[in-house]
Amino acid sequence: MIPRPLVARGGAIARGGLTKLRPTTTTTLLPTTHLRPFTSTPTALKKANKSPPPKTPLPHHTPPTPTTASTNPPFDYDDHFTSLTKQIQTLHQTLQTNLTKLRTTQSSSTATPLAQLEHLPVILDKTADPPTTAPLRDLAHITPKSGRSLLITLYESANAKRVISAIQKADLNMQPIQDPTNALVLTVPLPPPTKEGREKMGEMVVKTGEKARNELKLLRAASHKLIKGLKNERPDDVRKADQRLEKIVKAEDDEMKKVVEAVKKAVLEA
Repeated sequence: MIPRPLVARGGAIARGGLTKLRPTTTTTLLPTTHLRPFTSTPTALKKANKSPPPKTPLPHHTPPTPTTASTNPPFDYDDHFTSLTKQIQTLHQTLQTNLTKLRTTQSSSTATPLAQLEHLPVILDKTADPPTTAPLRDLAHITPKSGRSLLITLYESANAKRVISAIQKADLNMQPIQDPTNALVLTVPLPPPTKEGREKMGEMVVKTGEKARNELKLLRAASHKLIKGLKNERPDDVRKADQRLEKIVKAEDDEMKKVVEAVKKAVLEA
């Protein structure tokens, strides 16, 4: 093999003729822009368009509702008990009025005797056959008088003796008295009440008292329910208010008992 002449850079043959060639290493650099690194990782393929699973919506958060204590003013205990006291006073006055009416009825006891006298027949003419009569209400005006008596005002003085005789014979336990200054006026004292009548009146007094006390219990129950329903008030305040209620109701109940017992005693001893 014939050795090739040494070629200098630029293509010229080196001086000295042929010389022994020394192996050289030539490195060729490529532009970095065209370099493509070698990798064993396969080319990424385009993934399928998979939509993410729907997310479960979180529950809607509702802000806490303000409590009643933050929006309502504190309960006015004094105002409540002032109103309750007024109702109790009205109830007590009603009891007193009803008991007074019973005492008045007993003291006068004019209802039944007055009705009896109004329908009492009075003989006007004995010679007639049959005798001519007329009810007392057609001959006079009858009204209750102070105390236990009735007042009869005649329309004609000529009927005075006839009316007196009719009352005396009627077995009513009444004795009319003619006014000495006025012949038209008769006073009829009423007999005292019988034992049975007094006992019956006593029972009416007791029933009247029981009715008032039952109404007091209803007031107490309504107030107790209201106080116990105050959930936003301090437990100690609620407890004190309930004790205050019991004290007020007990005082009134004791007072009602005393009033009823006093009237009952007076009625039975009349």
